[in-house]
Amino acid sequence: MAAAWLPLALALLGFWGRKLEWFTPSGARTLHQYVIRIALPALVLTKVTRLEWQPDLWLPAAIAWLAVALGIGWAWLLGHWLGLAPRDRNVLALMVALGNTSFLGIPLIESTLGKDGVAIAILYDQLGSFLALALLGQWLLANPEGRAGGWRSTAFRIVSFPPFVALLMAGLLNALSLGGRWLTPLEPVGSSLVPVIMVALGIQFQWSMPREERQWLWWGLIGKMLVIPSVFLCAAAALGLDGITIRASVLEAAMPPMMSAAALVGMAGYRERLASAMVAWGALAAFLTIPAWAWLAQRLL
Repeated sequence: MAAAWLPLALALLGFWGRKLEWFTPSGARTLHQYVIRIALPALVLTKVTRLEWQPDLWLPAAIAWLAVALGIGWAWLLGHWLGLAPRDRNVLALMVALGNTSFLGIPLIESTLGKDGVAIAILYDQLGSFLALALLGQWLLANPEGRAGGWRSTAFRIVSFPPFVALLMAGLLNALSLGGRWLTPLEPVGSSLVPVIMVALGIQFQWSMPREERQWLWWGLIGKMLVIPSVFLCAAAALGLDGITIRASVLEAAMPPMMSAAALVGMAGYRERLASAMVAWGALAAFLTIPAWAWLAQRLL
């Protein structure tokens, strides 16, 4: 469980580092560039090349992608209701669709469901959230205003998105059976992702926010951490599903917004304050909401 508190401690270090002028606000964008262009592609290569798909493990992956779809739908409904600009709507969609299902999710699931739930959490993360970031992250932020260049410019940005390129390379290496130990030297690079992201988010975090961003923040977290998991829990109860697989998947769907998604927003240089606040407040709330969801799932399933 101590591992779940480390990202928050690093964010606090970044926050006070900015106050003490150790870091400049512009330094956060440099850190985000490192995460998206170097650390995340390294993590994609080392993780995806080790995936071993088995037909009986389809449920966590299916729930993960349904959660992504529900998150995008929730954000777009909010966008219509609140009259958000396309770019604001897409930022909110990215933060609501993608959950912190690994660095925070795995320790929280282990503390609530035990080690049996960890394997399910890893599948949910790697076959769902992790792949969704590589496949959908740039699409949600690419040219949302329809500026000059149109779909060709957007398509180029998507296919040149470093995590997406790494995903294609990982698939090729898998097909050629060239993964495994050949990529071991990249593991420390991928492991640097969480510390760097959280320091960067801490640098950007501000207590005061415009009223409109506070409204987006709370409605986004309500959808991500309450509405989406309630849909899966009710559906599982209605269908008579039970067991550790469905309970762990419901908890993963209830995780707060993903740190890497916030890094992508920070790299884009738009609404990074909102993204960092959603990660920070969502992570704090998760220490209350995840045990509550675990208790409810145990009673209903």
